[in-house]
Amino acid sequence: KQWSTEKFARVAEFLFDKGLPTIAVATRSERRVLETLQQTSRVPIRIFDNLTLPEITALASRAKIFVGNDSGIAHIAAAVETPSIVIFGSSNINHWRPWTNARHEIVFEPLPCQPCTGYFCKEFGEPECIRRVSVVNVTDAIEKVLSNKVSVNESI
Repeated sequence: KQWSTEKFARVAEFLFDKGLPTIAVATRSERRVLETLQQTSRVPIRIFDNLTLPEITALASRAKIFVGNDSGIAHIAAAVETPSIVIFGSSNINHWRPWTNARHEIVFEPLPCQPCTGYFCKEFGEPECIRRVSVVNVTDAIEKVLSNKVSVNESI
């Protein structure tokens, strides 16, 4: 379910070049992932690993855009109508995608074995569904959302 840290670093650089700073949020147990993200990126990334749910909600409501994995924070961003790019791997997109009135895009790489019910890939051994999602697909989705060329109906 986790897109690679290196790919997120490239997206942070893309956003920085558009004048959008990156804030990365995770749990305390994921602190090393956040630190790796900072070290991998050529641009500054502010990290938080200790925010409360109300703080995450406030942060999401003030964001210009949310880019992240299929997660609880993606649903929070959708709930506060922040334009969103949600990266999916094996999950059932129709069941787990954020329901929102905000502009959003779901980015995934379709494979015949999707959706998958487990956290381990029986088909490929490794989670190819999330690995195959490219930085270009995500940055293209960001461009679409930021330019208002997408609506709720287009991404369902």
